[in-house]
Amino acid sequence: MLLIFLIPALRAEVLPVLNAPMANLTEPASRGPRTIALNNVFGTELIDNQVVRFTSQYNSGGNPIVMDFAMFSNRTPVARTNFLSYVTSGAYNNTFFHRSVDGFVVQGGGFRLGAGNYEAVPQNAPIVNEFGVSNTLGTVSMAKLGGDPHSATNQFFVSTGANSDILDPQNGGFTVFARVTKGTMGNVMIFNDPDTFVTWDASGIHPAFTDLPLFVQFSNPATQDWRNFLINFPSVTLQALPSGQAGTSTTLTYTILQNTNAGVVTPTVVSGNQLQLAYAPAQIGTASITIRATDSVGNTVDDTFSITVQPSYTTWKNSKFSSPELANSAVSGPLADPEADGTSNLELFFHGLDRGSLAKRPVEFLGFQGGSARKPRFRFPIANAMAGVSYALQRSSNLADNSWTTIPHSVVASSINGTATLTTIEASNAQAADGKAFYRIAFTLAD
Repeated sequence: MLLIFLIPALRAEVLPVLNAPMANLTEPASRGPRTIALNNVFGTELIDNQVVRFTSQYNSGGNPIVMDFAMFSNRTPVARTNFLSYVTSGAYNNTFFHRSVDGFVVQGGGFRLGAGNYEAVPQNAPIVNEFGVSNTLGTVSMAKLGGDPHSATNQFFVSTGANSDILDPQNGGFTVFARVTKGTMGNVMIFNDPDTFVTWDASGIHPAFTDLPLFVQFSNPATQDWRNFLINFPSVTLQALPSGQAGTSTTLTYTILQNTNAGVVTPTVVSGNQLQLAYAPAQIGTASITIRATDSVGNTVDDTFSITVQPSYTTWKNSKFSSPELANSAVSGPLADPEADGTSNLELFFHGLDRGSLAKRPVEFLGFQGGSARKPRFRFPIANAMAGVSYALQRSSNLADNSWTTIPHSVVASSINGTATLTTIEASNAQAADGKAFYRIAFTLAD
């Protein structure tokens, strides 16, 4: 007789993460709606069926205060293997948080209590940086040396604030390899609370202890032993992932958590995972938008970005021309030159100039830079309150309409001068010295 045994499949559990924080936007007034695919911004990461549990020496209601790290299974294999080697070897037993910055991070892994004193946790070889997941509230990341992305060893930190804008662009980005479980994140916030664990400048004991968190009952270094008041973790072990801490669905639910300026833009989630931004007609200003992604068991991750709506060419011309002039594109159109001074309306808008105010051409030729390299350099103002216009540096040998070619350039200097930014650009490549050459700044209107 054939016997068939049904073996239950292991559940693949995931946590939500922020993969690609939304960039701040500068938009022209009265532009059409913009749609952003939120599944390109947020995602989920497969996690281990075990957590790394840090059990502290503190208790609440007779139960030890712990924090659980849910490790990413595949996203950061080098950091995962490195971190688990410290855990399974016992190197992290009696480690403590040696740094706490309110609303930013709590950091540990570098030191532990030893026999009657403290000691450095022995370091394994530095590991390669695996930055990818953004440093949001509750993420666990590897600490490293400044100026060396691949220098992480034993130290780690938990983000106790929204740190994407601070940590993601810094030093190659900080590798996020885990998330604190939602059931223990409150404990981490207690450890970071300066009313409960006051930070002391103990750099006289060790240079790394400039923000050493000690229990609030510590008050007199002369009579109290600071080591008795540390956030110490006598036990660091692997435990089964507690029930309800992660979901199995990769589908996230999106909500608008904040919009600080509804008069400028209205964000809406459509089709389940699309963020639609609808702009109020002819309104300018700045709005801060926060989007929240939530998984099936209530884990969340947030992303905040700003939208600055600047005057567009349309709003500019509506303020500069009369109704009859607006009806005549030969007067109010972007390429029109109603003052016959050689400067189009679009150029006036771009440079932040008023009609009839032009004393000289706004683009100034500064000569060729780099000696024989012959890189032409130009300086001109760009209006600060302006959006919807891009520019390019172009060259021609004969001024024919079809002879202009765009050449790469870079901004080499800029300084704010009143309502405009005085900008200096330079051709990226040396220009040939044979024959005549003409240069211009060409403008493209987006709206």
